[in-house]
This record gives sequence, C-alpha cells and structure tokens, in this order.
Amino acid sequence: MQGAVLGLRTRVLAGMIVSAKDIAKACDDYVEKQKAATLSMMQRTDKNTGLGKLLDRRFRAEPGSDERKSADEELKKIDDAQFKRTPNNRHEKRMRGLYVDPDESGLRIRPREVGQTEAHEL
Repeated sequence: MQGAVLGLRTRVLAGMIVSAKDIAKACDDYVEKQKAATLSMMQRTDKNTGLGKLLDRRFRAEPGSDERKSADEELKKIDDAQFKRTPNNRHEKRMRGLYVDPDESGLRIRPREVGQTEAHEL
C-alpha cells in the first residue's frame, strides 16, 4: 500500500498540482504513516514461549529441509499478523505516552505511566 504522502509525490511528478490542504490531509493519518514507516519487525521472546520454541526449531533445522520450510511458513503467518497490527498499536501507545486521557474505569492515564522500556521501544 502506497503512503498518502508518497502518493502526493507521484501526483506532482505526473504534473499535477498539490495544495497545502492536500498535504495537511495526507499528513493527518498517523496510523497510515506508521504503516509506511514499518520496514522491518523485531520479535522479543523467551525460549519457553511458543514463538521462542518456533524460532529455536527454525534455527536448528537444516537450510532447505522440510522442518525449516514448515517453521518459515509458521513465522510468515506471525510476521504478517504483526505487520498488520503494529502500526495501530504503535500509534495508540504513542498517544498514551503524550496525552492525558481517561481509561475504561474513568481513571486518568498519564504519560509518566508509560514504562521506560515501552517508551524506549517506541
């Protein structure tokens, strides 16, 4: 999927005129910007989790083996799901870290309540 800002570039290169309003609108969708910025994924896990065991199985399997291909297919499904949900999750976490809002119980969530590790990862 082509990002909105990149789409504006394509329009300009095709000789079309892009207004300041077009640019502001293209820059307004933060989740879309997160999608465009997602170039790779990192997975942190413990060896005792399902993902940890799958990664271990993949790394121990011979390249080209059926075991390796099977693990790669499973990892591809996990990667695809992660790529799909990460932009929205990242945007929500960044908003939590910047703004004061009520949570489901009516209590206020403050930026300082976002943990240091989580803030560093974002």
